[in-house]
Amino acid sequence: MLRPHLNERQWRLLLGAEAEAIGRGGVVLVARVSGASRTTVQAGVNEIRAGTAPDGRVRALGAGRPLVEQAQPGVAEALEALVSPETPG
Repeated sequence: MLRPHLNERQWRLLLGAEAEAIGRGGVVLVARVSGASRTTVQAGVNEIRAGTAPDGRVRALGAGRPLVEQAQPGVAEALEALVSPETPG
C-alpha cells in the first residue's frame, strides 16, 4: 500500500525498521513478505542501527551511473556538431 509513495531510501528504512521490530529472523520474514531482497532489508537494518541522518539524498553519495560527460568525454561537442546550423536537415 505504501510502496508507490516511497522512494528507495524510505522503502529500505521502513523494511529495516520492521525487521528490527520483529527481532531475530526479522530480516528473512520481512524480505519474504515484502518481496524485497534480504540484502535490501539488511541494508535498511544497518542504516537504522547506524542512526543515519536524513540528508535529502535517496542513494549514497557516488551511487548511480556516472555523468555522461565523465564517462564519454567529448560527447557534448559531438552532439553540438550534429545539430550545428551548417548540418543539413
